[in-house]
Amino acid sequence: MGWRGNCTVEMFSELFLGVPPRGDDSYVVRFTTEGMSAESARVYVNGRSYSAHRNGNAYEATVSIHYASLRSPTVLVAIEWTRGLDPVEGKLLDVALE
Repeated sequence: MGWRGNCTVEMFSELFLGVPPRGDDSYVVRFTTEGMSAESARVYVNGRSYSAHRNGNAYEATVSIHYASLRSPTVLVAIEWTRGLDPVEGKLLDVALE
């Protein structure tokens, strides 16, 4: 249920990302994949749900993070690949918060 050493994923992937300081609350979560066919994926950032949409071999979701209210400059990100019990085909190559 995570992100394996060979970059394959199961039902969801969870990770912590550093949050760069900025003047507004708008950020973009971008994750690059290989072999994924879905047009969108559900993304949870610190408990809020967003929809990430395919852009080439990557997915992107605009998210809201109030930097000043964070206890530490990190957020928990969970990417839901499927609601079923069977792992999806494909790999997660990179995740970034911009």
